[in-house]
Amino acid sequence: MKPVDPEDLHSLSPAELRALLHDWSIWARATQLPPDDPRSSNHLTPNTPNPHWEYWLALAGRGWGKTRTGAEQVLRWVRNGYRRIGIIAPTSADTRDVATEGESGILTVAHPRERPLYEPSKRRLTFPNGAIATLFSAEEPERLRGPQHDAIWMDEMAGWQYPQETWDMAMFGLRLGIHPQVFISTTPKPIPLIRSLIIRAQKEPEKVVLTTGSTYENRANLAKTFFTQVAQYEGTRLGDQELHAKIIDPRESGIIRPNWFKLFPASTPLPKFEIILQSYDTAFTEKTQDRKTKDPDPSACTTWGVFLIPPSIRLLYSIPNHIQYAVLLLDGWSDHLSYPNLREKVQKEYRDSYYGPKGDERRADVVLIEDKGSGISLRQDLALAVPVRPYNPGRADKVQRLHAVSNLPCQGVVFIPESRHTKGKPPDWADVVIDQVCSFPLVEHDDIVDTFSQALQFLKDQGWLVIDAPEEEDDDYVSTTTRTNPYAR
Repeated sequence: MKPVDPEDLHSLSPAELRALLHDWSIWARATQLPPDDPRSSNHLTPNTPNPHWEYWLALAGRGWGKTRTGAEQVLRWVRNGYRRIGIIAPTSADTRDVATEGESGILTVAHPRERPLYEPSKRRLTFPNGAIATLFSAEEPERLRGPQHDAIWMDEMAGWQYPQETWDMAMFGLRLGIHPQVFISTTPKPIPLIRSLIIRAQKEPEKVVLTTGSTYENRANLAKTFFTQVAQYEGTRLGDQELHAKIIDPRESGIIRPNWFKLFPASTPLPKFEIILQSYDTAFTEKTQDRKTKDPDPSACTTWGVFLIPPSIRLLYSIPNHIQYAVLLLDGWSDHLSYPNLREKVQKEYRDSYYGPKGDERRADVVLIEDKGSGISLRQDLALAVPVRPYNPGRADKVQRLHAVSNLPCQGVVFIPESRHTKGKPPDWADVVIDQVCSFPLVEHDDIVDTFSQALQFLKDQGWLVIDAPEEEDDDYVSTTTRTNPYAR
């Protein structure tokens, strides 16, 4: 911002002085100006005016000035002739208390001559020139099904309850005017929608403009004590995300970490499995269907083999002597299957899939299906053809269930196979499993996660996976406990 000469201010009338307070071009930082402003600066093309932009994504830390930038962009659209503007925030309260009435909201920053008429009951702002801005909550994406817009401000997208559904409904209504535009302001989280927009900005910078910013850029306008308080978060994942607007790899921000899984070398022969377990998460009812397509949510299965840890693997990963058994991921898939296709799939997977070392291959000993919802009827249909075992997760939610088994991969007793084609990497199907498990809860679907936590909890309950050390640790300790497989045929 160019400094203002105090002498120049004396020559201005009271009305002109008041106008200065509302002149965003004076007060804004270069990163807060729209891409078509000659003074703007963004992540990929700094100080290069882009009059053709369609999407402007501002990923910035807390207190950067995202709300003020969004409010000013709405006012700019109104001045430039845009007539129907949508404003979407995480909740209805956010559209009212932050985007509209907040300290940096539209009613606060607008010049008195531009200030709109606000009708809370109609969720509507009507500007003096006739332009209308309508308020929407991301909790109700269906409300966007009918309205049409030529511009949309999407605030705090990372906090939306239904990000993809809300985005889709908004895009179908973005059909007015000559050059529709969308401004997205949010503190980043690695949700799929934001990740896809970042990729688009890299591939199509003329259409999708990416601006990034740190909380510290707006330090002059924030309380000094605030920075004392947030100093404790510096150097942490949360601080990087919330203060410096860094996109954290979702696989590194979940309950389970990717580096906890151990690669079972492709060069090492498969061990003899003590028990082979198939774990299912099922979905085929109207209550378990995709909100957009109405298709069934994915059903998923992961297959696991428990093995006595061989000396070579124990040495390779420095596994303590008191840990006897580990588990290896043998297969994993998810698919949208209606009934009876799902039943037929389960039967086929059991009948045609054999696991284990050459010469000792066999079918699964246990097929684990959750004892609730759609799983009950499936289990009843399969009882005579498949060795089905019901599993009751109790009242624990998905997060609690995953936390309950997180100590197993953390202690290095959960293995994934090494690809026979790419050394040091899992095969593609196994990488999909790890990606969903490690990205939870920041994933669109969690079907594979459910099979994972269900399988490990079952094996834990049955005593196959134990990580507690003896009270008196002995380096030469070797367990003499012999386990038998009650499910062996």
